[in-house]
Amino acid sequence: MVINCKMINRLSELALPVFLAFIFAIALLAMPQRSQATTLFFNATCDNAFYMYISTNPMDTGTQFGYGNDWAKTYSGSVALIPGVTQYLHV
Repeated sequence: MVINCKMINRLSELALPVFLAFIFAIALLAMPQRSQATTLFFNATCDNAFYMYISTNPMDTGTQFGYGNDWAKTYSGSVALIPGVTQYLHV
């Protein structure tokens, strides 16, 4: 088989779109994926006392979901989160 310049040019024309599609697919796979947490779990301890609140507004205290006042004890708990909504933890 004789390979001429027209055949080489045609192969390179076909290879470029396939190569670009391959690179695009790899880039999509390498992109970080956002995960959506549905529950915030905590373990907390402090000296004196603490209060924990969750809010959708950084300027609003929000809803209390945690409290502790014994420095020798570890407090555990959880709070349900709203998927797709930015929420703020206030302590």
